[in-house]
Amino acid sequence: MEIGATKVTIKPAMFVLIGSIIFGVVGVVAAGWYALGPRQTAGFANPKRWTYATNSGAEASIKMLSDAGTKELETTREGYSHVDSDEGFQIDISKPGAAPSSVYVRNVIDVDKASNDDLKFTFEAAASQAHPIVFTIRDSQTKTGGTLLWSHSYNIEGDWKTYTETVPGSAIGHGKIQFMVVAGHLGSKPGSISFKHIYLK
Repeated sequence: MEIGATKVTIKPAMFVLIGSIIFGVVGVVAAGWYALGPRQTAGFANPKRWTYATNSGAEASIKMLSDAGTKELETTREGYSHVDSDEGFQIDISKPGAAPSSVYVRNVIDVDKASNDDLKFTFEAAASQAHPIVFTIRDSQTKTGGTLLWSHSYNIEGDWKTYTETVPGSAIGHGKIQFMVVAGHLGSKPGSISFKHIYLK
């Protein structure tokens, strides 16, 4: 190859070296996107990994709001896993159980130890009638049930609306408690309630 009046010879080994450098740069960029992307968009709770279940005699059903969401569902002993909140879902409760937690959705939170900031818990919801619910965060590394770290009650009614609440960094140990569970207790009364885009970030 000639550049101006200078002739440059590129040997096969140099092609390998150049290719390795390009591959390495692309790999670093991809890894950075993979690591930062989910946290920037959905936060600390994977939107595709919600679990739905019933217990204590409750009778309810779940319906995804898209065909794609329906295909992702995986059956468990008490309900379903891989519930995608970005696709949206509707829960129809025909018979409440012994407690509101008898119909629930939950997800695992993995908080960066270096995080000291307050977090925002947000979701969209709709219900044809007023439906009280409670979302909680518990420490999943303690005894069965976990220590309650944070909770907030909501009254869902009407068309789709965004609900936002601050989760103080102090409530979750300023990131020192790394593994937690966020759960929505939905079984306080019969009715239908829909959710989408449940985030903690």
